[in-house]
Amino acid sequence: EFNYINNRNFITAGQNHSMHIWESANCRDSEIDAILREVPFLTQGDFETMLFRKEYHVVCYSLLPDCHAGLYRNKQTGLYASFGSVNFDLTDEKNIPGYIDGTCTNHLYPFTEKIIKDFAGKWEFVGTTPPELLIRNLDYMYEHAPGRPRFVLLLGSEIEYEGINEEFANHAPRHKEINRLVREFAEDRERITLVNTTDFIRSQADYEDCINHFSRNVYYDLATAVCSCINNRMQM
Repeated sequence: EFNYINNRNFITAGQNHSMHIWESANCRDSEIDAILREVPFLTQGDFETMLFRKEYHVVCYSLLPDCHAGLYRNKQTGLYASFGSVNFDLTDEKNIPGYIDGTCTNHLYPFTEKIIKDFAGKWEFVGTTPPELLIRNLDYMYEHAPGRPRFVLLLGSEIEYEGINEEFANHAPRHKEINRLVREFAEDRERITLVNTTDFIRSQADYEDCINHFSRNVYYDLATAVCSCINNRMQM
């Protein structure tokens, strides 16, 4: 489940965010519909996942979206919506021009000042997923995915990218905190294997253009690690 261009010609990027996965399983259809009415830059696809619909042997899940995307909470209902980069708060008026002209990551959605201000009136920025809610979401996924699959969790790099990329700036400290909590979470759960991207970063040459984009060698190493997890599961 990856980002894709939806039928309204902008990018759907929230379906692999743990908060949307949790809400897809725990919110009523009417609650999801209410989010979509108030948040026109999300679609039903942001809340669709196959995770709970069929049995899998292995589920590979990346923590990068929860450590990168901006998260917003409805001021009345307390429900959440994920969008864009944590570094571009959509409710901050200084970012309005950037969302309109695309210098702030806008997923190709045609923002207007009115759309942004209407959203900001009803939703508040909370940063990235609060750690306690991320662990809750992972635990729900672990316990409710049919067939008791093995989970391979991909952890973000704890080594900061030294180039200039405002969208992905200052992610390493967040990755370090979340990785520590996820390691603690995984300790007594035998069906979880962790793959830490940090282990494959040897120099700045291993990054492409930000902390979340890597050289081909790193992607090869990551793929090899994931395949090893899959092969080990198949041999059990």
